[in-house]
Amino acid sequence: MNEIIESVKNFLTSTGVYKLFYQVGENGEYIYNANWWQPLLMLAISGVLVYLAIAKKFEPLLLLPIAIGMLLTNLPGGGMFHLDLFIGESISFSEVLHHGGLLDLLYLGVKLGIYPCLIFIGIGAMTDFTPLISNPKSLLIGAGAQFGVFVAFSGALISGMFTGNEAAAIGIISVKIENMSLQHTELEAEGKAPDAAARVEEKPKKKNAIVAVCMGDGIEGIYRDLGCDYIIRGGQTQNPSTNDFIEAFRSVNAENIFVVPNNGNILMAAEQAGEMYEDANVIVLPSKNVGIGYAALAATDITAEPDEVKAQMEDAMSRVTAGYVSSAIRDTQIEGVNINNGDIMGIIGKEIVIVVDKQISAAVALADALLSRDGVFMLTAFVGEDVSEEEQAAVEERIRALHPAAEVYFAHGGQAIYPYIFVAE
Repeated sequence: MNEIIESVKNFLTSTGVYKLFYQVGENGEYIYNANWWQPLLMLAISGVLVYLAIAKKFEPLLLLPIAIGMLLTNLPGGGMFHLDLFIGESISFSEVLHHGGLLDLLYLGVKLGIYPCLIFIGIGAMTDFTPLISNPKSLLIGAGAQFGVFVAFSGALISGMFTGNEAAAIGIISVKIENMSLQHTELEAEGKAPDAAARVEEKPKKKNAIVAVCMGDGIEGIYRDLGCDYIIRGGQTQNPSTNDFIEAFRSVNAENIFVVPNNGNILMAAEQAGEMYEDANVIVLPSKNVGIGYAALAATDITAEPDEVKAQMEDAMSRVTAGYVSSAIRDTQIEGVNINNGDIMGIIGKEIVIVVDKQISAAVALADALLSRDGVFMLTAFVGEDVSEEEQAAVEERIRALHPAAEVYFAHGGQAIYPYIFVAE
């Protein structure tokens, strides 16, 4: 009987609940832990962060690892982390390896400076470099911002009036203020500044409105002609933020807002903004490019009921295929396709279907591939800002010769990066 009681006692004292309230003393006896509420609080905060990361999709790549680290560190009796192993100027690797827990081993990466390198490698692996490869001059935009930081920093430091830390702060703040000033000036010129948005909200709400993300003066004009109420300038090289979407929602002042993000990288920001904005029913359409977004707007009666408008847009997007022409600036191999520096690529969805050495040939071949699909009878082409009238005429003539029965329309898009964007219906 004593053995059973002792076994039950040992079992209870080994549980996490018991170790939350009692700790092992110096002589091996259990003593009451007056700070039992502290790990409970941290576990609760960990749960909140997990909920925000998974359910609300708020910065999941950042919040989820933090939450898991908090959870493991504060598990009663888990022995995952021992702060005393890292107190002092030097670390005993032998102690950590033989007596440390899982988080102690992981924390060595912090002390040894391993993680910053891994983080930047991970960020690089997740970054879509297609826009930069297609349009190398876009690199100058980021370089200009960095140059401004160093100019302001150097000027403040040379003046002798500031310390190194103060000069660094001035460099960062000056560029931030300049960017905010330029952005506000642009918004005022377009009538989209916050004060303009506030004046719009004073008017009665309209039933339905469309907010779209696109870039290129021609495409923007076409979208407006099709009933788009607010255009956020953005795309592959310029992803709008959640605040940009919320500002757009306030400006259109509608009961139901249909969002056409036109880029997979922008979709999450649009969805987050829709969840955060409580003054309207926000419906985000899964449009991945301006061609599909164009088809959705062209086939929609925006005056209909919200469910019907959504159904019309989704049906229109499901019936079109978009393709675009882009260029390569280095030798590479993608999905078994050899691509050389200077080659012109024809892309449908995420698949590279054409690789040639001439832009005209790529455009004609891509259009031919789209029009050769079953059921396709119409092709709309948005022409980029760098395409000459002569080239456009040559491409159009060759496409019509290949498919004389098809309906082919060319329109000035004015977009950067992609000289041709095709929409096949």
